[in-house]
Amino acid sequence: MTVTGKVVDERGAPIAGALIRTRVEFSEFREAVSGADGVYHLHGCDPPGMFGFVASAKGRATEVQERWIGPEAEPVDFRLKPGGVVRIRVIDAQGNPCLGARVHVFPEKFSPLFAFDSLNPDLDRAGR
Repeated sequence: MTVTGKVVDERGAPIAGALIRTRVEFSEFREAVSGADGVYHLHGCDPPGMFGFVASAKGRATEVQERWIGPEAEPVDFRLKPGGVVRIRVIDAQGNPCLGARVHVFPEKFSPLFAFDSLNPDLDRAGR
């Protein structure tokens, strides 16, 4: 099955080059990139069932959706808001950096391992 949809910004303008991903098996992923018109075609989404989709684009907040995919399924559209910066510092009870700690971020309702894979989970010497 092929999932289609459109990726737009907060004003409804198409976003070209957005990456849309899903997991079809435990370690098997499908991905597509939106064209100049914001439209994408994500092939190989079989068998029918619930799928989690992650859309990301440079300068935009990542969006996650969980949808049923099968015959006559609706398009999976995304409206990506402007992105921001999240700064995290991991310290111990004395305020010292926790060297060797790792930070992992997952969406609230849906936590595929690839959802935020552009983040570097390793902390620097200051614990950031």
